[in-house]
Amino acid sequence: METFSNPSTLPLPMDTNDCVRYVDFSKIILIDSESRKTHVYVKDEEPILSSINITDLEAMLPPEFFFRCHRCQIIGLRHLKKFEKKTRVLTLADNYSAIVAEDLVKNFLDRTNPRRKKKK
Repeated sequence: METFSNPSTLPLPMDTNDCVRYVDFSKIILIDSESRKTHVYVKDEEPILSSINITDLEAMLPPEFFFRCHRCQIIGLRHLKKFEKKTRVLTLADNYSAIVAEDLVKNFLDRTNPRRKKKK
C-alpha cells in the first residue's frame, strides 16, 4: 500500500448523505456552517452539503491554506480578492463572501500580509 508524506496533497473526503466526494484542497473557496449543516463551496463545482461538522473539517485542512475567520466560516486563503476594513467583509472568488470576526481581524491581517509591520 502506498503511503503519503504530505496528507495535504490528497483530496479531502467529504461525507454527504448519499456518498463520499473527494475535493482538491486548492479548490475550496469557503466552508460555511449553519444550523448543523456544513456547506463547502468549491471552485467551478456545485456546493457540497456535508455531514462533517466545521470543527472536524477544520482539523482535516492544511492550516497554511485556510483561515477560520468566524465561528461558522473557514476561507480558502488562495481565493481572497478583497478585505473591507470597516465592514470586515471578505470578497472571495466566484462572488462568495465571508466576514472576519472582530477579534480575529488583527490575526487575519498579520497572516495575509507578511509585510505588515508588527506593533510591539
